[in-house]
Amino acid sequence: MRLVSSADPSQFPEVEISSRETDRALAGHPSVASHITFTGAIPYVEVARFYAESDIFVFPSLAESFGHPLVEAMATGLPIVASDISICREICGEAAVYFNPLDPADLAEKIVLLKKQPNLRRRLGQYGRKRAETEFNWDDHVRRFVEMIDSMA
Repeated sequence: MRLVSSADPSQFPEVEISSRETDRALAGHPSVASHITFTGAIPYVEVARFYAESDIFVFPSLAESFGHPLVEAMATGLPIVASDISICREICGEAAVYFNPLDPADLAEKIVLLKKQPNLRRRLGQYGRKRAETEFNWDDHVRRFVEMIDSMA
């Protein structure tokens, strides 16, 4: 199993991140380093390829206004492991397994669960793809936004 992340703990050194040193130490540990690839920012035209090359999408956010990557991952049929925060549940519904974002052992447990259960991965992926197609249609979103603006004018 390989972890690919666009969140490199060495990225943006001028920004104070409380977990940066811990993240660097973990990423550099000899038993971990060969299993992690940090990509840095990924050009949008390449995002679909990264999803297609993945087996599981992990979204460990503590706070979000809207998690667009969750919708992208669902649209590609990836099973999702997401933080158990309200926005993730609102976006993913039954298309994800959820973990306590403050409990690394819970996250690991959920990843292992998906690794060991291909039928669950398949079911989550199918449900997510359907949810993305029916609940997150961009044209419908724009139409509703325009209607909202018209009603306020």
